[in-house]
Amino acid sequence: MKKLFTLFAVLLFGCALWSCEYDDADIWNKVEDLDDRVEKLEEAVKTANINIAALQKLVDAQQNGLSITSVKKIENGYEIIFSNGEKAQILNGKDGVDGQNGQNGSTPDISVKKDTDGIYYWTINGEWLTDPATGEKIKAQGVDGADGHNGTDAVAPRLRINPDTKEWEISTDGGKTWTSTGVKAEGVNGDSFFKGVDTTNPDYVIFTLADGTQFRIAREGEFGVAVEGAASLGFNYGEEKTVKVLFKNVKEYMIAKPDDWKVSLKNGEMKIIAPAQSNSDAEKSGEVAIHAVAQNGASKILKINVIIGRVLTFEDEDYKGSGNMLGEKNWSGMIDNPQNNGPILYGPADGDASGYFLYDEANTEIMFEIAPSQYGSTQVKFWDGGHAVSNYVEMDLKKGDADHQLSVYYKDPVTGFGGHAGSKNFGIHFGAYMFADTEPASPYIPEFYFADGMSRVVDHMYVTATTFLANVALNGNAFSSAITPDGFVALEAIGIGEDGKTVTGKLTFNIMEHGRLITDWAKWDLSGLGAVTRVKFNMKSSDTGSYGMNTPAYFAFDDIAVQMF
Repeated sequence: MKKLFTLFAVLLFGCALWSCEYDDADIWNKVEDLDDRVEKLEEAVKTANINIAALQKLVDAQQNGLSITSVKKIENGYEIIFSNGEKAQILNGKDGVDGQNGQNGSTPDISVKKDTDGIYYWTINGEWLTDPATGEKIKAQGVDGADGHNGTDAVAPRLRINPDTKEWEISTDGGKTWTSTGVKAEGVNGDSFFKGVDTTNPDYVIFTLADGTQFRIAREGEFGVAVEGAASLGFNYGEEKTVKVLFKNVKEYMIAKPDDWKVSLKNGEMKIIAPAQSNSDAEKSGEVAIHAVAQNGASKILKINVIIGRVLTFEDEDYKGSGNMLGEKNWSGMIDNPQNNGPILYGPADGDASGYFLYDEANTEIMFEIAPSQYGSTQVKFWDGGHAVSNYVEMDLKKGDADHQLSVYYKDPVTGFGGHAGSKNFGIHFGAYMFADTEPASPYIPEFYFADGMSRVVDHMYVTATTFLANVALNGNAFSSAITPDGFVALEAIGIGEDGKTVTGKLTFNIMEHGRLITDWAKWDLSGLGAVTRVKFNMKSSDTGSYGMNTPAYFAFDDIAVQMF
């Protein structure tokens, strides 16, 4: 490009001196041709890595018994949505998939193959893809470890085109090192690793790779299992509770439970009895898991968390307080409308929301408030950070913006609600440190605390992405870049001890890493913070500027479990 520009400049300067005539059309044609080839190469790299990510998710789906809830054609391929909420795109090459011709040979042939040990490994051009340092084959699926031993995670390779050699290069360590494939990239149009996507059967979808390998993934349809209300329950010793379980097109199910808890399920009602206090060997917390199987073989596991303690669920039927800030005995009354600049979280135009609070009185004793202003204002408004209760669901990423800041990017297939395990209400966190180097004791960070001043162990909570976070993390916007495959979005919990100052511990949870965003509810173990009187929550991302993270500092949370004994 520089040489062409220099040649053009010399000709232009020379003709200015000697008044010559020339036709620059050929030069501009070469410039435009070069730009077009560069653009095609960049698009080829993007297509290849998107298809690798899709292939990884197909392996995950088959390994974990996931099904497909949606498959639809898009402009240049297919969009797939799996039963755990994750999405994938299968993109065309020049002419597409489904038996049409691409340009085989101009892109390395990436695929997977099951070895004699029953594990899928990556292949390239028909040969096993190996780690250059160890010579070992690269796993395309995670492997659980035996008791007392760590398992191994799947590693998705990445492709790029070397700008000097114009050869495709591959990395198996997240982009730290690159190895040439020996395949030239000149003239490439972004071939697909997929030969076909067969959606004709109502019970499953067949994905055929370019080398003939096939994946048959069941469709979910209207299949699922959920509970009516919250899926996290706090118990006294020996206490019995009943949960209504909702099934859709379930053929059979199995139940697992913690040691010495009693569980029975009949006519859609599950009775759970906590162990007696005298039973010192009993587990004080755990999961009652319902493994449901559909007619087409798709499976789904619903986990009901149980604990000797208390749980903040945000469900109205679990409200035990004397009244919220509006005098109502519920959580739903605290949900603002509209989501941005509403009267509850922002107060009147000439006032503030300093009276806003969420208090789980007579239960966990957790209190939330809106953070004080970081900018010197005397007014308290949600744009300065804090926590709010919500029940908004928005699955259209195009609406992932500040006007939908209280929306969660999750919709339960059975109940249609957005809370954990199909419940209705949940919490929204907004805010992070104002500056990247701010000390953890900064007062400008959203938190919750125990209103009675007692210290307790927070056992766990559930978290997922909001629609605003999902859209920007995946697609970027005018202020933030999309998170790259080697980037991250992380949540950080900071425990504060009885004196209100001492940090008892810090725990990090990656809500996005390796190009994957959590869009289903995930359990975050917070017990490692120890006994605390308050917990501060920060957010960090790989897209960071001089004032901290550029990615919107939002996440959703639900079912905060507290050890009370």
